[in-house]
Amino acid sequence: MSISTVLRRLALSLPALAIAAAGLTAAVRRWAGRGAKALLLLVAAFALYVLLLLNPGPLFAYEARFANVVLHAPQPLPDHAIQIARAAHDRIARSPFFSATDEYDVYLCDTPGLYAFVSLKPGSGGVSQVYLDGNVFLRPSAIERDRLIGPSGKDVPGDRTLTYYIAHELAHTMVARPSGAVRTTRSRPGSKKATPTTSARRERSTSTRCGPHSAPESASWIPSVQGCISATICSRHTRSSGRGSRRRS
Repeated sequence: MSISTVLRRLALSLPALAIAAAGLTAAVRRWAGRGAKALLLLVAAFALYVLLLLNPGPLFAYEARFANVVLHAPQPLPDHAIQIARAAHDRIARSPFFSATDEYDVYLCDTPGLYAFVSLKPGSGGVSQVYLDGNVFLRPSAIERDRLIGPSGKDVPGDRTLTYYIAHELAHTMVARPSGAVRTTRSRPGSKKATPTTSARRERSTSTRCGPHSAPESASWIPSVQGCISATICSRHTRSSGRGSRRRS
């Protein structure tokens, strides 16, 4: 085959190649546009989800409060909810991470589906949104019996009462928040390592006897998650009285 024949055939095929390239370019642009729209929808959905975690009020219209511990629920709360809030408050108030000026919000889910949606951990008992603003979400519970209802549909047995779970998750919230009452001092300019106060050290050393409920050591800028959580959850809650729940205005 001569060179002229090859060039002639190539010239004849150029329009077809151009049409194919144009079609491919249009397809790529079309799929790129669809991908961009899908990504935008995903980002918007994620942003709405985060906003909902930061402000779950529309899903939890009722509340019961003692001091700065607030229990929220989708349905009216029984009178005993005030006692639960008070018992949880009494526990966390002993921690050096406790701040009387903070508000500690606990959202009591009434169905496993709602808990799975807000926690993304359907098999757990509760979560603290420590990477957001520290809201606590708990799975369904029997407030009158001070019991959390496990994934099996039965009450969680033993010492792990509803009060226990509330105090435990709020301990995570207190440790994560920068407004905790524990004071820290930098060893030198630019150093990120903090020194706990004497009271925090004392609590850390005396609270490690709580055994399996204790959490492992954490980052160096706090005395330890173990000391805080152990001190707040390892005592039995006391009975108290209070009024029932109210709907937020």
